[in-house]
Amino acid sequence: MKQTFSLHRFQLLLKLHFAENGKHYLISSALLIGLFLVLMLPIVGTKTYSDPLYMLHILAIMLLFLGSSLFTSVSLSHYQDTSKGIQAIMLPASQPEKFASVLLINLLFVVLYFAAFWTMHFTIVAIANLSLPASGRKYFPIPHDVFVFFTYWYFLIQAIVMLGAIYFKKNAYVKTAGSLLIITIAAYALNSLLAYSFTGYEVQTFPFVRWMVYRDIPAQINFSESINTARWAFLILLIISFYLITFVRLREKEI
Repeated sequence: MKQTFSLHRFQLLLKLHFAENGKHYLISSALLIGLFLVLMLPIVGTKTYSDPLYMLHILAIMLLFLGSSLFTSVSLSHYQDTSKGIQAIMLPASQPEKFASVLLINLLFVVLYFAAFWTMHFTIVAIANLSLPASGRKYFPIPHDVFVFFTYWYFLIQAIVMLGAIYFKKNAYVKTAGSLLIITIAAYALNSLLAYSFTGYEVQTFPFVRWMVYRDIPAQINFSESINTARWAFLILLIISFYLITFVRLREKEI
């Protein structure tokens, strides 16, 4: 098979993939979105603000990351099984077509989960506030900077999990999650240490987000426009790099 990209073969691959896995994808998606509703709807109709009920929205964020990453982790699972792996290798399609079909379908669903969660969160919070007293405490949607933080981590995690799915031979999800946790803790510690060394004060921050400096009066340090542009360019390139490494690893698997 020539390693060229054919749009016709690519379309046939997408149809084959949905024919084999479409029912599983739809059931999994309906279950995940249904769980979002179960966790987020209880605040609707309450007469007073409730911290425990609002914490269910935070739990739903964790479910979003867990559910989407599990979905991504099985996107290349057929290469972990000998019989399925042979079938995948013998499929009359080029390596770019095989990877592009898997990547497109994966991004389609993880973007769906992401959009569904945030749409439900903002809508449900707005509806819940309608039944609360005007003078009482209101539910606040997740702040914009936190939303941005979750956005780039969400898509970065998907890229890393897909790489782990093809890189590790056994227990790929567990090994990927463990490696990611260790790297995240190390990055957070290094970032906090650098922030403290620059300011000399306690700083609340995560990698690639603004700094909140605590001294006599809390102060927020934001990125300049040029730094912010460079930050997003780096993060996008980082995500693309993980997908490219995954493609190279896939080629090595087939060879």
